[in-house]
Amino acid sequence: MAADDYIKKERAFIHDISSPLMIAMGMIESLNNGLDEDSKADQQMKAEKALKALNRISDLVKERRSILVEAVSAGVLFFGNIYRISHQALEEFIQHIGIKWEDWFDDKLIGAPIVHADTQFKRPIKAGDTYAIHICCFKLSQSTVGFQMDYIHNDSEEIHAVVKTVHTFIDKAKLEKTKMPQIFHERLNRYLI
Repeated sequence: MAADDYIKKERAFIHDISSPLMIAMGMIESLNNGLDEDSKADQQMKAEKALKALNRISDLVKERRSILVEAVSAGVLFFGNIYRISHQALEEFIQHIGIKWEDWFDDKLIGAPIVHADTQFKRPIKAGDTYAIHICCFKLSQSTVGFQMDYIHNDSEEIHAVVKTVHTFIDKAKLEKTKMPQIFHERLNRYLI
């Protein structure tokens, strides 16, 4: 498969899973805000809508199972692919914590390139298996953030890999280190371990 086709498929998947996820989150949040007794029919409709969205996410994950982990003939993840998967997870994480994708990844003035990356494989990542990727910050300064991504097997709950990336914010015009936006620092600080 050509790289451009692969990127299009990945973007389509992210779009397809994001919409139902946001619907479910919004509906559940609305229910949790404690609507009054007069709103029971409305609550039921929102709960059904949330359930439908969550079922769609479940279906997408099941369909994705064999595609998500690109494997070599041995049936395990090719080591280099973990960085692509990790970057996709990081894109989702950044948006999840309330930073717009374009503000982090496509800002005209600042960038946050990776200055260091490493991976520790603890167990094989097998094709067809599913993994949760838990993300936290292990380092945070005014201009640098380090992310840790633990790949946790959904069935055994064992960590199969740990990926760490360190990003330094730069002024794109000068190509020099700069401070990250304060709102980024505040949001990332919540996930600092």
